[in-house]
Amino acid sequence: MIPCLGALTACICLSAPRAVSIDPADRIAAAFATRYHIPGLAFVILKNGSTVVRGEYGYANLATKEKVTANSIFPIASLSKPFVALAVLSLAENRRITLTNPIGGYLTDLPDKWKSIPITHLLDHTSGVPDHYNYGRWDVLDPTPISPDDVYKKLISLPLDFTYGSKYKYSNGNYVLLARLIEKVTGEPYGDFLQQKIFRPLGMKNTKALALSDLPNIVQGYTFSDGKLNPARWNPDWCYGNGALGATTVDLAKLDVGLYTERIVKQSTLAYITTPQQLNDGSLPNYAMGWGIGARRGAKCISHDGKIEGWRSDFCRFTDTNLTVIVVANSGSSPLATLSCDLAGTVDPFLALDPMSDDNPNLTKVHRQFAEAIRDGAVSEDWLSPGLRKDYETKAHWGTIRGWFKEGGDVTLFAPVSRSMEGSELRTRYRMEQGDVVRCITIGCDANGVIGTLLVR
Repeated sequence: MIPCLGALTACICLSAPRAVSIDPADRIAAAFATRYHIPGLAFVILKNGSTVVRGEYGYANLATKEKVTANSIFPIASLSKPFVALAVLSLAENRRITLTNPIGGYLTDLPDKWKSIPITHLLDHTSGVPDHYNYGRWDVLDPTPISPDDVYKKLISLPLDFTYGSKYKYSNGNYVLLARLIEKVTGEPYGDFLQQKIFRPLGMKNTKALALSDLPNIVQGYTFSDGKLNPARWNPDWCYGNGALGATTVDLAKLDVGLYTERIVKQSTLAYITTPQQLNDGSLPNYAMGWGIGARRGAKCISHDGKIEGWRSDFCRFTDTNLTVIVVANSGSSPLATLSCDLAGTVDPFLALDPMSDDNPNLTKVHRQFAEAIRDGAVSEDWLSPGLRKDYETKAHWGTIRGWFKEGGDVTLFAPVSRSMEGSELRTRYRMEQGDVVRCITIGCDANGVIGTLLVR
């Protein structure tokens, strides 16, 4: 969004590295890994489907000292969902299913209240199907094998959360049903169908649906507590359909290529992944056919992340610039979306939030106090220009921004990224960190320090 004078605009939107990357990305990734106690991570940046730079860092397994390489397979957790969604879309494209049909026409053993849910509502998490993985009834980390049939039966033993189409609520249960749908229609395990329809056509040789037997041969995950790293437990059987895939960054980069071509499905079908379906009240969710739809740092993107106990993944494609960043890590507590944006900023300066040497620390101090006053509901209208004061008095988005800042907690970093004159205003872009939350704030003021522009994204 473009900041407007006199108006507030809100976008509700280790060890030494073994690097194969340019210095800025190398520096950013290594510093991030150190800050968040990440044993190992890997990333790739692509522009127009071609790799710009990639890097692999640290250890895949601390006990064996195995290092992360381009062939290291990371569990990607919920980043599995776009693949399952693409498989379902391919079935629709080949007229083996109809997306608007009720799921009960294919899965006849569903409870009666579930049968009328259209497939589209499963794909975009507007179905009301509960989240079995986070429901709290079962120990989903128990390493005891459990069959897909048993996971499915446990899921459908739960009550629906709401009537389909009434709201958006992310739920792993939706993708259990979609995996089951794939198997019912094709007669083969959903992982085998993904191999046939997606992984092989794209040349993703090291991507598969993981089983318990695969865990010794993939990247070990870790949690950080009491000042030390501890091996994480995980049972992929409980992630049937919703998060069991393992992949390398090299393979995930091939998915990005697939989103530019028709190797998987036609472009007309791919259009679904950027087209949210209306809810009953006419509003649009920020999710469509296996992908999150929104913006990061003011740039439109489709994205999906993944998080399980000891691993994280993030895939973000900035749609206006055809810039994609993919990151995987063997730490469950690291905010990879921040790293993705920082890495993207090495290619697109609009996304960069790299603090500069502060040439006006007093101004920075005042603007930090202003941001903290927004959080605390203590803004003095004397600080604001007449236009911004009127906006402050009448616009609900000030309350929205206050909610963001309040939720983030204490400001841990407030540093200028750039300063420039825009007419009679000195405008400064700041990187504001509140723990793991990173925001870009632009504040414009006149020669007397009166604030006339505020942009938060």
